[in-house]
Amino acid sequence: MSGKERGVMKLIWKHFVASLKPNFNRPKLIGTDYFDDHEQEIPAEWESWLRYRRTEPPTIEEIETNYQIAKLKKENAAKIAAKFANSKSETPQLLNAKKGQQSFPTYEEYKND
Repeated sequence: MSGKERGVMKLIWKHFVASLKPNFNRPKLIGTDYFDDHEQEIPAEWESWLRYRRTEPPTIEEIETNYQIAKLKKENAAKIAAKFANSKSETPQLLNAKKGQQSFPTYEEYKND
């Protein structure tokens, strides 16, 4: 043999040894994004521009405004969740919940006497 064979046994051994080692391949943080988060998400404005859904790239003011709106929505959602956290039931109940035929509306002009 010329020595340039594929080395199947060597390849199998290499992958076997690699499978026994713990995998510490975590994404490395290159930097922080615009909002100092360590997430790797692209703001929706930039993503729409990159996918040709808009013609002009977003401005810093637009991104900041949308970020403040999103932050306000999160705060309001937390307030609402805290307000209803002490309620006894998760879902609202109807006061006079009827079942079966009684749940349909009845009208005097359509009643048979």
